[in-house]
Order: sequence, then structure tokens, then C-alpha cells
Amino acid sequence: MSEDLEQKRRRVLRAREAIEGAGWAFDAYVRKLTGQWINEDCENRREALHHRVRAALELKADLAAIINQADNDEVLREHREHHRD
Repeated sequence: MSEDLEQKRRRVLRAREAIEGAGWAFDAYVRKLTGQWINEDCENRREALHHRVRAALELKADLAAIINQADNDEVLREHREHHRD
């Protein structure tokens, strides 16, 4: 296995650990914004809070998707390498 491939695997693992470790922070932020949204009377402010909640949820999901895609690419690479031999 090349050193670059091993470094990429370590980076993906560190990224996965970071996202999983920070997941609670995303969730706490969304709960905080949702609480503000529920208690807000101003429609413009409610809309802004809604957009912030959606952006936070999308960011968390998109970061996880990038990591999952890297995992899928690795599985595919290993499958191709195994069947090449």
C-alpha cells in the first residue's frame, strides 16, 4: 500500500472521528435555534432562524456524506485491486 493511500485513510478516519465527536455540538446548536424559533414573534426573525437550522443540519449531513463517499471509494478501490490479481 502506498504511503499516500495510507495518509488518505488516516485523514478520512480523523475526519470521521471529528464529525462524530462534534455531532453533539451541531445538535445542541439546532436545539438552541429551534427553541428561539418557537418563542419568536417576529415572522422575519423566525424565517431567519429556520434558515440557520436548515443550514446547520445540511452542513452536518454534507460533511458526513463526504466522509462516506471517501469510504465508498476505498471499498471500490480495494474491490478492483482484489479482482485485478
